[in-house]
Amino acid sequence: MSNHLALKDPHGANREVERFFNVLPLTEGRATVGDFTITHDSYDRYTVTTGAQSVKIDLNEDFHILPPYQMQSDFIPRDLVKLGLEILGSASGFTANEPCTGLARCYNGSYILIDSIPYLDKPLFARGISKNSVSSVLLTHRHDDHCAMLPLILMPHKVEVITTREIFEMAIEKLSCQLSWKADVIREYFQLVAVSRANP
Repeated sequence: MSNHLALKDPHGANREVERFFNVLPLTEGRATVGDFTITHDSYDRYTVTTGAQSVKIDLNEDFHILPPYQMQSDFIPRDLVKLGLEILGSASGFTANEPCTGLARCYNGSYILIDSIPYLDKPLFARGISKNSVSSVLLTHRHDDHCAMLPLILMPHKVEVITTREIFEMAIEKLSCQLSWKADVIREYFQLVAVSRANP
């Protein structure tokens, strides 16, 4: 499906994702984009300058980020579910009013996430689901409201990621940029279960 839907060049070959971007790496801690100059000051700290104006940007997270919408804050204990489906969210795309679309399918007390939504810990906790009971995640596509995998790195075990190799690699690259870790290190936290035409 990925090959069939991919954008093609005039000869019918898939266009590589990298060709859609003009990558400007920092050289000696600095990069210029049009009228803007970006300077790397220290770890996750940058200065953006244009003309006589400049803005400092600090990407270091020093507080716990909460969802912009109301969530039940109490953990609800529940009996063992042999087979069930929990709705983690049903909003279309990002919204300040409710969680993004995501599901948790339970089988004998073990959960498979259908998409990994932003602020994942909060919807799981509110529905009485321990993050440690999540064994795998099915990623339907790469949008940020369906593929926020950062919380899954903190699991005490490797999480199986069921998706196409392309979606998996893009998710790994995003985490690599977020954490400033090498992609090979991030891959060690996950086990890809590749979906393909031969293995639907």
